[in-house]
Amino acid sequence: MSKRYFEFVDGKSNKFWEVWMEGAQVLTRYGKIGANGAVTTKDEGTPEKAQKLYDKLVKEKTGKGYAEKAAQVVAEAPPLDEAALAGHLKKLETAEGDDAFAVFADWLQSAGHPWGRLIANQQAQVKAGSAQRAELEKEEKTLLREHGGVLTGNLQRVKGTSFEWENGFIRTAVVCAPGDGAQLAKNLEVLLGLPTARLLHTLVLDPSPETLTTYRDWDSSPDNIVEGFVEVLAKVPNLPPRITTIALGALEPSPASAYVALPAFSLVNKALARFPNVFLTGSIEGPTPLDLPNVRRLEVRFASADGGALTTLASSTLPKLEHVSVSLGGIANCVLDDAIPARDWDEDDEDALRYPATFPVSTLSDLEVYDLERNVSAADVARFLAAKWPVSLTSLGITHALLDDEMVWAIADSPLLKSLTALDLAGGALSKQSAASLIKAKDRFSHLKTLNLERNLLPDDVAKQVKEALPNATVGKQREGSEPDFFMRYVATME
Repeated sequence: MSKRYFEFVDGKSNKFWEVWMEGAQVLTRYGKIGANGAVTTKDEGTPEKAQKLYDKLVKEKTGKGYAEKAAQVVAEAPPLDEAALAGHLKKLETAEGDDAFAVFADWLQSAGHPWGRLIANQQAQVKAGSAQRAELEKEEKTLLREHGGVLTGNLQRVKGTSFEWENGFIRTAVVCAPGDGAQLAKNLEVLLGLPTARLLHTLVLDPSPETLTTYRDWDSSPDNIVEGFVEVLAKVPNLPPRITTIALGALEPSPASAYVALPAFSLVNKALARFPNVFLTGSIEGPTPLDLPNVRRLEVRFASADGGALTTLASSTLPKLEHVSVSLGGIANCVLDDAIPARDWDEDDEDALRYPATFPVSTLSDLEVYDLERNVSAADVARFLAAKWPVSLTSLGITHALLDDEMVWAIADSPLLKSLTALDLAGGALSKQSAASLIKAKDRFSHLKTLNLERNLLPDDVAKQVKEALPNATVGKQREGSEPDFFMRYVATME
């Protein structure tokens, strides 16, 4: 939708107001005529609701005397000398310390460019006390909101998208496009075209959906799984070499992550061959072996792994591998009624929907889990660990797993365990009973430098016993429940 521009001019006021829509978002820009103004964003959840708010705001403004005019284009930032900019950026690629960035910020500010203020702001935050830092953080948000076009390509408006900054440069980017792989590829193009992304080193590409379709058949809910990586993988081989870490799917898995289909591993092999750090999160059927000759850290988070997936992963070609982690997950049934009750039956309108046609993916966290099942046995884990791994492998993760006695012993009995320095069993269902087996086999685990048992299901007294038996263990915060914290939920309604 095109932008609509309004002005209000009388003896005391000289103001403008502009409004437009982007999907489910309504955006406004306002301020004194001739100025850049401030930008606000309101996410209404659906385009239909956004249209209602849009119409309401226009009616309110015209009712107050604002008159519609031809839109005035105001540059968010003055143009920069391209040759000088390229020279600065080239120096910053190898700069050590913050001084070179401060010089760059001075150059930008002398040209009146807001990027200079952002760099100076973020450098000041590092040295500021808590009170001053709060003010600087507020200013930083204002800069990113009002100058989002030149600083982030307005990607900060895309739900789920986020950035980690350092010295005014994006170092880690989480790029999202809920349920839309084609848009994800376009958003990646925008990111790579930003000067602020010139020093990017970690890239997360996440097409997790925002809404799911309501089904009344257990076998239908997998239809909600979105294919989000085909278009974007075609662009990945051309990524700058400074990007060394790439993730397909969320770095921190959520229930929504299970509804993202991982691409065929043959495509992964072609696109990600050069990366040393690779993270893959989502659902996949019948994976083929990976062939990643440069990967050193590999994490594969299956929403629900099976024995075949583990066997295939273990047969992959990973000659430089130093750390491998696999999330086992599981499958559970859920009913939407636990969060969204059905409407009363209307005999006069028997075709009316008793449940909404769609529901927010955030609802998954509110649903009760029924019949949680795992498709990986202790024997599968034993075979996975007995595979011929490269001698460089010293760190292993078996996470988000329904860990029982047999699985604990499969790990304890593995010859691979002796060559490890780190073991990660976080996010699983390690309980009082399976922890007893861990304590019984403590001599097998005592050589590890780190043993991560966080986010399991250990009662406080059992966690204390584990810590006493294995001082190298990190128990941290445990969870309540009976299931791992990442797995596939099949959702239906009750009739």
